[in-house]
Amino acid sequence: MEQLPLTFNQATVEPDIQECYEPAFNFTRVNSSNGRLAFTADKIYWLPEAPMAMLDQGWVIRVNEVESCAKYGISGFLIKLKDGKDLRFANVGSKMREGITEAIESRKKAVGDAPADEAPIVEAPAADAPAADNPAPAAALDSAPEFTPEDASANKWMAVLAYLSILVLIPLFVAKESKFARFHVNQGLILLICSVVSAVFSRMGWGTLAWILNIVIFVLAIIGIINAVKGEAKELPVIGKFKIIS
Repeated sequence: MEQLPLTFNQATVEPDIQECYEPAFNFTRVNSSNGRLAFTADKIYWLPEAPMAMLDQGWVIRVNEVESCAKYGISGFLIKLKDGKDLRFANVGSKMREGITEAIESRKKAVGDAPADEAPIVEAPAADAPAADNPAPAAALDSAPEFTPEDASANKWMAVLAYLSILVLIPLFVAKESKFARFHVNQGLILLICSVVSAVFSRMGWGTLAWILNIVIFVLAIIGIINAVKGEAKELPVIGKFKIIS
């Protein structure tokens, strides 16, 4: 697995990677805000949106270095390499998993068992930014529901309501067809449940614990609102892994 340079941009990788930015390759997108997997004839690229973040650096491998691809956990995806490394992605939709697996398997059949070192994978960058000594596998991704930019744009204010306590019921029923809104509604419902728990703590005389929980709820709600306004579907810390509605 070869690390892409810290100065990664579309121009620093092979010309044929351009094809991966075409709409026909949208099924390879792992996450709309953090990056995507992209394919050429015999290679797989991890293309981050924020390459200067150390954990988000891009990498490129040949498809014949892949041992297997499989779902793990509730919504994760695992690419296992022949050298024993595991590339794990969180929150990958079932259609995305199927598309990625199909693309990798079809390319493995096409390239056969050619040696992985028969050609250089990527040229060193002209810039003086060094690559990491121990490249991280694909970073765990934050947001992951399958929704269109149009969906996010049209329903972002419904998503904001999801974090305003009982007002979460409005997008729950009004925007129930929007995957973007429902992602945020799920998190808003969890925060609402936490608020109820906080109220119970308060009535039981556990005022300090209730106060701490209220602060956490407020901070998470602010983060959720910011993500919604930006048109992003990022999991909130701690509670983002839980699903009440699909």
